[in-house]
Amino acid sequence: MDKEKHEVHIEKETIEVQIKKLELQRLESQTDKDVMLIKAVDESDIATLTHLVKNVDELDLSALSIAKEISKEKNNAIVIKLLDPALRKIQERTALTSTVDGETEAWYFTGIDRQEATHLLMDPENDVGSFLIRQSENPATPFTLSVRFGEAINHYRIGFLQDDATYFVIPSKLHTFKNLQDLVKFYTYEGSLCCPLTKACYRDDRQNTTSTLHKEGLKMDTAQLRLIKKLGSGQFAERFEGLVQDIKVAVKNIKANSGN
Repeated sequence: MDKEKHEVHIEKETIEVQIKKLELQRLESQTDKDVMLIKAVDESDIATLTHLVKNVDELDLSALSIAKEISKEKNNAIVIKLLDPALRKIQERTALTSTVDGETEAWYFTGIDRQEATHLLMDPENDVGSFLIRQSENPATPFTLSVRFGEAINHYRIGFLQDDATYFVIPSKLHTFKNLQDLVKFYTYEGSLCCPLTKACYRDDRQNTTSTLHKEGLKMDTAQLRLIKKLGSGQFAERFEGLVQDIKVAVKNIKANSGN
């Protein structure tokens, strides 16, 4: 009789443990009522939360628990907090999941650096106030705003505040924005930058073709490259139209004396 009771007790305990492993404990945020904090109560729940978190690199799966903050109104960012088993420190990482990309916003350019941004904005099709936003080369900031002002290109780092998931143009935190679209809209009328933003940097089909060529993984073998005509020349490089495997591409020849 005692044996049967003992077996029943163990069975109930096992069920309770299984339920606990599947349960996600919700905690109220102390800073923003629109933010829901979800914490894994057991290490086995890490996989459950991990598949919910997209675009997060180097996720520490050995952490005891993962807390995920999602702002309902500011859905352009997800702040991940990883807690080590001893709960001695909190590592904060930001996974930017903004819907802004080259397909939805004409002013967002992917895969270019400071030098290329300068070259693109110096195109004759661009005027004072022409601009683009690109991924930053500085790991401390997510984006960079590049603006043409006369014959000069000004580059402004865009910072990100993790506490309220907003963007701002460094160094001023006076104006913050829940997404890049709002930031662009504000500086179209506000004059604290070198000049108001007027229009997105000009991009042509040849630039899109170059991106497609890169995505398809085609190798740029110089032996297969045939230059057709010169498109223009800027401070840093000369541009040509060419063919690689019967695909039209834009070729940039960096001048030997061009600086960074």
